[in-house]
Amino acid sequence: MDECAKTKGIFELGDRIAKALLNKPGFKANLALLLNHIDPDSVPDLVRTLIWEDVGVALSLADAVPKIANALIKAAEETVTQVNDHFPPEFLREVIRIILAEIDFVALMNVQTGFNRIMAEVAPLFTPEALDTGALAMPEKGGQA
Repeated sequence: MDECAKTKGIFELGDRIAKALLNKPGFKANLALLLNHIDPDSVPDLVRTLIWEDVGVALSLADAVPKIANALIKAAEETVTQVNDHFPPEFLREVIRIILAEIDFVALMNVQTGFNRIMAEVAPLFTPEALDTGALAMPEKGGQA
């Protein structure tokens, strides 16, 4: 494997693949078909399978949360930059109206409630004092978690 391939990450690979695929009309048609058949009601079963079929996989995903979060943050940052730089406000308002008409706000409120419960439990980890004292550092091997 050459040095360039060793230093590039999954998102650089995703970018190269996306550029190649987005130049193929068949891919775009299949992507539109796939996106039109997203079935949100099946997601809870998928989540339970991903968590409980092999807990080790779920823990590996949890271990990747900082990288995933940073990738999503950077994706959101670039999306905001591109949208602000290239789309007129009237167009954005209409797109948002269409999106909001399809959002399941009951489920969204359930997510907020559950997330708030989780955050209340872990909030002490995010105080300035805890951050300054290294409370987020991993314990030494053999220490308590």
